[in-house]
Amino acid sequence: MVASQKAVVIQSAVRGWLARTKYLRVRRAVVYLQCCYRRMQARRELRRLRIEAKSVEHYKQLNKGMEIKVMQLQCQVDEQARKIWSLSEQLSALRASHSEEVERLCSELREDKAQEKRIRELQEQLQRMESEKSCSEGRLGQEMEELKQRLTELEAMTSNLKEEKDALNQQIMGQSQELEDQLRRHAVESQELLCQLEGERARYQNLVKECARLEQCCKNLQDEVAFHKQTPSLQRSPSSDSILDSKCSYPSSLSTAPSRDDANPQSEQNIAEILGLNRSPEKMVEEDSVVEEDFKYAYDAARVSNKLLESQLQEQQQELEGLCLDNCSLKQLSKQQQSLIQDLQLQQEEGGLQHQLVQLKRENLDLKGQLERQEKNMLKLQKQLKTNMKQIQDLTASGEARLLEQKVKVEEMERPLDVLCPAGAFGGMLGCKAEDEGRLIRTIITDFKPQHSPGALPTLPAYVLLMCFRHADSGHDEHRIRSLFAAVVSGIKRVVKKHSEDFGVVALWLANTCCLLNCLRQYGGDQSYRLANTPKQNQHCLRNFDLASHCQSLGDLAIQLYQQLICVAQKKLKPMIVAAMLEGETILGLSWARSTSYRKQPAAPAYTLDSLLQQLSSFHEALGRHQLEPMVVGQAFRQLLFTVSGVALNYLLLRSDACSWSQGVLLSCNVSQLEEWLRAKGLQQSGAREVLQPLSQAAQLLQVKKTTQEDAEAICCLCTALTTPQIMKILRAYTPAARLEEHVSPSFISSVENRLAERTPAGPCQLLVDTAHLFPVHLPFSCSPVQLDELRIPDSINLTFLTRV
Repeated sequence: MVASQKAVVIQSAVRGWLARTKYLRVRRAVVYLQCCYRRMQARRELRRLRIEAKSVEHYKQLNKGMEIKVMQLQCQVDEQARKIWSLSEQLSALRASHSEEVERLCSELREDKAQEKRIRELQEQLQRMESEKSCSEGRLGQEMEELKQRLTELEAMTSNLKEEKDALNQQIMGQSQELEDQLRRHAVESQELLCQLEGERARYQNLVKECARLEQCCKNLQDEVAFHKQTPSLQRSPSSDSILDSKCSYPSSLSTAPSRDDANPQSEQNIAEILGLNRSPEKMVEEDSVVEEDFKYAYDAARVSNKLLESQLQEQQQELEGLCLDNCSLKQLSKQQQSLIQDLQLQQEEGGLQHQLVQLKRENLDLKGQLERQEKNMLKLQKQLKTNMKQIQDLTASGEARLLEQKVKVEEMERPLDVLCPAGAFGGMLGCKAEDEGRLIRTIITDFKPQHSPGALPTLPAYVLLMCFRHADSGHDEHRIRSLFAAVVSGIKRVVKKHSEDFGVVALWLANTCCLLNCLRQYGGDQSYRLANTPKQNQHCLRNFDLASHCQSLGDLAIQLYQQLICVAQKKLKPMIVAAMLEGETILGLSWARSTSYRKQPAAPAYTLDSLLQQLSSFHEALGRHQLEPMVVGQAFRQLLFTVSGVALNYLLLRSDACSWSQGVLLSCNVSQLEEWLRAKGLQQSGAREVLQPLSQAAQLLQVKKTTQEDAEAICCLCTALTTPQIMKILRAYTPAARLEEHVSPSFISSVENRLAERTPAGPCQLLVDTAHLFPVHLPFSCSPVQLDELRIPDSINLTFLTRV
């Protein structure tokens, strides 16, 4: 039994040892397997990391961190540099302040030394005064009594002066208020005078236009009379056809008359009776006398209008004289104020009064400045008044001269001997013989084409004519000047009439006329036009004759050419305006929003906005190519864009189906492109943008909301350039988009109308824009930099018959 127990103990120990041995062996195997697996995973991870380390992305990540670190370090460096710079500035400021403080202390030390010296001197004086005090005490007592009495008198005088000062201040304030009222009134009157002057300029230019029309009618009548005298039968020349076509007094039955080929003798006789070719000589003479009289009546009417203008100008002159008297009274009041101020300065010594005196001086200086500006404005208006009077006198004289020229023919005088310059020298003069005058006009006016003469100035004819005038002036030949000037004006009128529809030709001769006008002023007798001349140009000035009357005639011719230029441009623009501004679709997708009655076929319009802008650009390029004055160019485009705005707005007002939201968006876009074109051409300061305001505001009126009272107030504030009938017409004709808007209610329209009726000042009441209105043109003076003796005339312009002097 004991043995079996021992065997069991031994067996259990052996089995435990075997189990532990097996467990250790299995654990070592498992650990070994784990190590092998981890080694394999580590090798795979190492391989992956090596591949990743060699890739670009890894380098980017590393560099990104480095870049951030570098940027941070750079920011720190910059911050430290700024701190160092600020510290250095502070250090320099401290050094400067320290040096200033040292200098101040040194100066104070020197002053202290001087004061010590002064103190010693004062002590010595005090000792002397103490010795004198005993003998002067009695005298000082008497003086003290006298001073007290005088002080009481001064106090009484001071109180009186204060009362007088208050009264004078009130008087000065009243006078200052009166002066301000007078100056304000004079400013308003000056503005009214300027407006009247602009109106006079417009009326004068209309008178010039009417005179040109009467001259043309007179010439047509003369041609008709000559045609009737020279044509015994019905045979007509081509020139007579043009004359008959240009006649406005022929009956309308001529346009439907049968042709000569299929007409019988009876119809030929009827035509001859209509034309007046079968009239007896006595009847022809009688009718001719009734015609050379019609012209007399027309001339009398022009003289009556001139007298009316003279009376208006005399009234303006009287108003100017009244302004002169008012200015004199203002000067007297200013002098009175100055004397009052001087009296106050002598009588008062208090600081507060001095301050008031300084303020009064400043106000007085301001009043003097206003008076000087008013005097300058008056002088300017007086000069303009004199020029207007001279223009009226010249117009009357020119009308009488034209009547005399029809009856009298003056024989040409012999040309004075040419004064030749030394060899190689040119004095800026060209001599023209009397028999070569027609050849000169034909060469530089009738047949002149700048494009056929490379290197020639477009205004070369003006300078050539100026040199011819200088030669006639040097020879005291007034008849030659008059004859040449008349030939020049006649030649320009003929060439413009021949090419009346050619914009480039009209622009060329407008530029030459303005250039010749400026040159005659620059080289004439008026010293005010010579301020910008060079010494050499002053040597080339006219010496013997004053061509002021010729300048006036040239100014009238320039006005006629400007009006012809505008007329030609308007004829080309008007057919394009409606299609380009209102019918084109520059914004895609707007056609769906238009009313069904206004929708058109998908066919493209005849003209687009691009074609309109190209036409305007061609006008601008032609005017720049011919070197027309920039101010005149700006006025021309202001007139043309007024025509564009007026025609488009009239079409919008007349077509009720064109008033819609989409039309407003399209119109606003087109107006913006026109304004951008003006800015691109440098014409934004010419006033052209302002004449587009009615069209722009009409486009905005079509786009704004039209429901509440706030909308009505906004419309009244927005549409300042539109008249009340125009606003009412657009609101009543507004067509809402289908299923998107509602019609404008009658109550809203009534509210807008009532608000517009309260608008002050009340504006014009017309519905349609007068597109035939012409703004008065102003021809500015500009000094020419061209030296006459250095002017080059190309050989292609055959002027060898002229003598260089």
